[in-house]
Amino acid sequence: MDAGEGNDIITISSGADSISAGAGNDAITITGLTSADTIDGGAGTDSLSITNSSSATVTPTFVSIETLNVNTSSDFAIDFTNATDKTSTKTYTITSTDDGTADDISVINAPSGSTFTISDDLTWDGASATDTDDDGDIAVVSIDMVSGGNVSIIIGANVDAATAADTDLTTSLTLGDSGSATITGTGGIAANPLDHSLVSLVLDDTETRTLTVTGAAYTGIDTGAISAAAALETVTVTSAIGADTDIGTLSAATSLDSLTLSATGQGSALTTGAFGAGTAAVLTSLAISSSAAAVTTIGAITSSTQTVTSVSLSANDANSDLQLGVINLAASTVASFALTIGANAELLGTTNAAGSIITAGTVAAGSISIGDYAVIGTTAGAEMMLSSLH
Repeated sequence: MDAGEGNDIITISSGADSISAGAGNDAITITGLTSADTIDGGAGTDSLSITNSSSATVTPTFVSIETLNVNTSSDFAIDFTNATDKTSTKTYTITSTDDGTADDISVINAPSGSTFTISDDLTWDGASATDTDDDGDIAVVSIDMVSGGNVSIIIGANVDAATAADTDLTTSLTLGDSGSATITGTGGIAANPLDHSLVSLVLDDTETRTLTVTGAAYTGIDTGAISAAAALETVTVTSAIGADTDIGTLSAATSLDSLTLSATGQGSALTTGAFGAGTAAVLTSLAISSSAAAVTTIGAITSSTQTVTSVSLSANDANSDLQLGVINLAASTVASFALTIGANAELLGTTNAAGSIITAGTVAAGSISIGDYAVIGTTAGAEMMLSSLH
């Protein structure tokens, strides 16, 4: 079939199909994509929407398709290794319908710069007692990039209800070969905040250098424990207004050089597990903050002796709460250390006992600012000390 020029809407049923959409921004829909289907989107920005019910791995023979929308009722696997076009498809929306079991998603050798939006279910079946309900559920998501490729993951709301719900994977999100990974939660509102769960996050021990996690407004992300992160150098986590963001343990922080953790806004909470408990980090930059009535609660941080450029710890303003586990920078030399507790803010140690929570070696330059009615102590009411800061 040759559709010619124009913005075409093309619907294809099952079977071995050959489609040339021609120039224009075309929307193509197919039931049951297979490796036998040949689809050419032509010039323009073209989308391919797949209704899938087969778990067989598909090797794409489509070209010039910029957006891929997948609605699957089974496990779904697509492998670009031997694809006809390995570079065009960079925008993905993946969702599920009910087949009685949770669906596994696998994408292999996706192009660098790809964005994946993932939701348990993106279609509301309606409130009628006579409609067909198909409650989608995604289990494992495994996305493998071309070597060192950058990837953006957006976890969206499950909208198969009158009120949107969390998208909760049942096992893990794995990001193979990704050099840089960004994960963002979306879909919550003030009247209905959401908290999506990955259960666990598996990176790539040799490729992943940068991880950014963002709990957008009223939408938290729970990553679970982070593993396969031996190459990870930079971690940045932010939690916006109304978002409850949780980062699990990062035990082997072998290459972790820069760590930035911040929560901002009423109802915002950021909680982390321990970093570097198994293999110590190599931190040269550490910044932890809470602002605008947020609560930031951080597990223990362990780093080996390094030359540290800066350490910044701050509860910036009224009702902001910074709760710190033990921060052990060994005998590191710190060029700049700043501790800020704003007026009516709190700095609490979570060790639940009197003692030191911050340890380092020599500090070349430091500042401590404590506002009126600020509170410093521990969550158990004991005294907190900053020790070994010379």
